[in-house]
Amino acid sequence: MSSVGKYKTIDDVISDLNVMITEAPLPNKEKRQLADIVGQLEQITKPHREVLTKMGDSIALHHDD
Repeated sequence: MSSVGKYKTIDDVISDLNVMITEAPLPNKEKRQLADIVGQLEQITKPHREVLTKMGDSIALHHDD
């Protein structure tokens, strides 16, 4: 499992979410929501994962409301 605050790749996040789904004492509804997020993350193509890993998602992090 990754260290808190040290996610390097989307695969690290997916791995930790899968651990939470199987091991955390969460209600089934929340586990299903996490599984849905994992499914969405897994759909990100390899080239896009590399961009997000190197540059981050600046639009999401730096948007002005």
